[in-house]
Amino acid sequence: MATVKEIKEELQFDRELKGLLEMMRDIAVFQFRTLEGKGERFVRFYQLLEKFFGMASLKRAPHHFVNPRTDRLAMVMITSNEGFMGGLNLKVINTSLSQKGAEDAALIIVGERGQRYLKEIGREFIGFKRADFAERYNLVLELRDYITNGIRKEEFGRVRVVYPRPLSFMVQKIEVRELLPIAKESESQRVRGAEYKGETSIIIESPLEEIVEYLVEVLLLQKFMEILEDSKLSEFAARAIHLEKGSRELEEKERLVLSQYFRAYHGLIDKNTRELFSAQLIMRRT
Repeated sequence: MATVKEIKEELQFDRELKGLLEMMRDIAVFQFRTLEGKGERFVRFYQLLEKFFGMASLKRAPHHFVNPRTDRLAMVMITSNEGFMGGLNLKVINTSLSQKGAEDAALIIVGERGQRYLKEIGREFIGFKRADFAERYNLVLELRDYITNGIRKEEFGRVRVVYPRPLSFMVQKIEVRELLPIAKESESQRVRGAEYKGETSIIIESPLEEIVEYLVEVLLLQKFMEILEDSKLSEFAARAIHLEKGSRELEEKERLVLSQYFRAYHGLIDKNTRELFSAQLIMRRT
């Protein structure tokens, strides 16, 4: 049985650890809220970019990004190297491999932990190292260039990305998005029912293929930036939830340790009282 001193030391350690977990949880929550507020900038960008696509008249574009020469799928999986993300990483990979066409798809995966899982199941893939969040732009450039070059070489024609996205702070969802080919009707028209009415006198000086290629490269750049930010939001949310769970477990343990401490402390007092009473009896008899 632990002594009063040992129980007190354990109680002190648990309290300090609980305070540390709560501080880390608060930091994760702050990071989540800060990054969440920046996501609105993508909405305005897509609205403006879709107008350019409307003016470019995609139905007439002979580009691979619009009319691919092959139907082979490229599956891009975004996984995390952070702690507490093992479950979400596995869901991302399982969701990707269950997609139609995934059997023969070109697998592209971001994150070393996800890559280890694919190695274990014997699937071939192209891996990208998960960069620090502050350096994500370089990773986005690498992904964009690899995908656009693969489409030009006709290694694949369709691109789908699977990644974790938080619906709320407590709810995570595995999102599946079609990146390429670009739809011949803009997303704003499909979703909002709006119709872009461009001027009939618009003069397109550059070749239509070059315009489409430039717009698609810009679009992929922004979409991957948005996807990586959503993935980072999931990391912050998952971290905060697990830290909160750990804090509650320590709080429950603290109640049990306190109960043990009081029992041990009262037992020590009773022992000292008995020893003192016995000593007084012996002294009286002598």
